[in-house]
Amino acid sequence: MGNEEKGYVYILTNPAFRENWVKIGKSSRPVNVRSKELDNTAVPLPFEIYATMCTVKYAEAEKLVHKYIERFTNLRIRNNREFFNVKPEEALEIFYDVQELLDDAEIEVYQDVKKGYKQGTSKVQAKAKSKKEQAKPEEHIFYCKHKESEAMGYLLEDGGFVILAGSKLRSGIRPSLQASLVGKRERFIAEQCDIISGQAILRADYVASSPSIAGALVLGRNTNGWTEWKNAKGKTLSEVYRK
Repeated sequence: MGNEEKGYVYILTNPAFRENWVKIGKSSRPVNVRSKELDNTAVPLPFEIYATMCTVKYAEAEKLVHKYIERFTNLRIRNNREFFNVKPEEALEIFYDVQELLDDAEIEVYQDVKKGYKQGTSKVQAKAKSKKEQAKPEEHIFYCKHKESEAMGYLLEDGGFVILAGSKLRSGIRPSLQASLVGKRERFIAEQCDIISGQAILRADYVASSPSIAGALVLGRNTNGWTEWKNAKGKTLSEVYRK
């Protein structure tokens, strides 16, 4: 990209917005400066910082976040604006998916959210705390099945997803798998799996950063983890946890 200075991608909320409206943009300066600039006569109340991602590749990161949000439906409120009809916690999940693709990205959450993050708490800290304290909830097991795979897992309070030991992974990769995830999946299989009769089988429980990353590791293609993982009754993660 040529620019070695770090910048920010941000999620802003506003009490004057509808419940699920957020602004997602980028700034080369601290986000608290940018949010104050946006506090003008066009909005009745100040913006509040929900979360930020700091990275040298902030322009690329912003484009990826926007692309991920619109992958399945058009959630942009106006085509030439950075406002989206999406819950801030769902936008935060996308931040973590994008973080997986960048070497230097750091995420900070500023507002308490229902997944259990506190201001300034990193996802690594929250994930470690959640994994240590949360027992395996057998009644909340979800499945990712394909003719070549059969994986099981469950959602963590912090938005991570545990793929359970013994899960069978689909062989090979598909053209839809994002290039930056190809190497990650290859390392995942080499380091975390046993190969038995040509089938990759997960050796121990593995915490992925999101249901979508977990689905990509299992199936070798891009996935929407919230619809890919289903419980024994056929209900998706989205149907169980978001409705």
